[in-house]
Amino acid sequence: MVNMTGRVLILIGGMVLTAVVVRMQLASPGAGLISFGSQASEAQFAEEPTAKRNARQSLEAQLGAQQTLQQLRKAAHGPPPKLHLREDKGTPPIILEQRERLAIARAPPSNSPPQTFASVFATDCGGPYGAWQAATLEWSWRDVGMEGTLTRVVSGCGGKSAEQIAVAKNSLLDGDPRYATFVVTEDFSHTLGKSHRLFPYRGKPWSVRRWMEAGMPPWSETKPPDVVLLHDPDFAFYRPLTSHPRMKEVRRGHMLAATFDLGGTWIRYFEKMGLPIPPGPSGKPGSIKEDEALARYASGPPWIVERADFIDMIPLWCNYTDEVAEFKEAGDIMAEQEAFLMSALRLNIPLLPDGNTLEISSPISYEEVWTAQWGRRGDKTLEPAIWDTTYVTHFCAGEYRYKNWWFHKSALSRSGFFGSKYENLFPGILECEAYPLQVPPPPPTVDQEADREKRMAAFFMHKLIPRINGASRAYRAKWCPGEAERVARYPRRFYRTVAPHRCKDTTGNKPMVSLYLLEDANENATLWEGGFDYFHEAKKSGDHGTIECQKVPE
Repeated sequence: MVNMTGRVLILIGGMVLTAVVVRMQLASPGAGLISFGSQASEAQFAEEPTAKRNARQSLEAQLGAQQTLQQLRKAAHGPPPKLHLREDKGTPPIILEQRERLAIARAPPSNSPPQTFASVFATDCGGPYGAWQAATLEWSWRDVGMEGTLTRVVSGCGGKSAEQIAVAKNSLLDGDPRYATFVVTEDFSHTLGKSHRLFPYRGKPWSVRRWMEAGMPPWSETKPPDVVLLHDPDFAFYRPLTSHPRMKEVRRGHMLAATFDLGGTWIRYFEKMGLPIPPGPSGKPGSIKEDEALARYASGPPWIVERADFIDMIPLWCNYTDEVAEFKEAGDIMAEQEAFLMSALRLNIPLLPDGNTLEISSPISYEEVWTAQWGRRGDKTLEPAIWDTTYVTHFCAGEYRYKNWWFHKSALSRSGFFGSKYENLFPGILECEAYPLQVPPPPPTVDQEADREKRMAAFFMHKLIPRINGASRAYRAKWCPGEAERVARYPRRFYRTVAPHRCKDTTGNKPMVSLYLLEDANENATLWEGGFDYFHEAKKSGDHGTIECQKVPE
């Protein structure tokens, strides 16, 4: 439920009109933050079917906005947009916002320097693959001393029992007054566009929108944060983002975010949607080009946005995700990210400088801490010290491999990336009776390894794995009875992840495995060549394994 007051901008024929103050209260948690300008009179709806008219009038009554709509009509002096009604399965009727006539309820802007912070991320409802990533983000958020609050938005909980939802909400931060979980039960798997197609990635913007409409708990409408930090679940923090030198410059119309190699072709999506490309900073129609869109707007999480800008952007982010999904492949994981950039361009919220100082993710990414190197990309004397200045490791880039070490985020749970299923004999990293990961050696120097991308992969694994261990140990200590005694009993057992393959066990079965157990090893390895080279052995033979398949003495 939301109750929000603010000025309304109505876009008609290229003009921006400031209209009346809108105050609305949504009667249903299934409805979105919706208001409309320039509505048609009842006479103009004379030809619509009775059932559709009743649904429309019912929704207008729910919004309590009849008088407001009349005032908006008077102020707008433009042709009415069409109302699109759709019955979304399991939820009340939802009005799809008219694309560029959307009237956005703007919260009062923050006039003082940012002082309070709300971090938020979204994950699924209880899957082990998402759960261990959430634990890593939450533990590292607390470990580095991030200011403000952290909220995990748990989405897709429709049809789950109360017990299942309770387990999905389990966190090592339970009891911390700065932490909250926000459960969303709606099914966001299908778009609200013409095709109503399956598009799972829309769950992120729509579930974050529900959190925003609820007042951004643990914040509220009467006590909102100054700045919102939107994270991906596959984050591990190394230093507090809230201490970044550019943080004090985050204000209305200026956001801080990680630069990301998305190019600028996404501005053409507006044309595919039948809309003009927004002008950008110049204000001149048709002036922004792809290279400028790349330089000023192309970004990825963390997205750090002033609170009023965040409230403006989220409805557009949701709408654009659904619109882009109409012409993107169903498996295109970047659609919602491009939609976020579109909303930033549409509202003219460009990036602050130094977006390449926030994170590391892929060795082939160009504008990141370890690749941009503050304009000195080829200076080998800057590594690895400059790589170590990152605020975040974003383990989104697939596999990381150096010599006998291999890592992919899907390998740490029995159900993995895109629903992959593994038949590991051992529990996933967050389950009771699991073991920590062995930590790889320090990364090789330039003299020891000539290939720069290999050095980067080694550095990434060396930095990330201790973060995962810290989180999984804290989680198991909180939720697994007898964990301390078990750890004391097996102090030299550690997991190593392996490229998924089938290995032959003693019974002749060939389970699909993604990790193996070192039964007698030190936590901190000394050799990159150490351990059993599953990667190459699996490449040579799909059924190669040891006597017990996943147990390898060292």
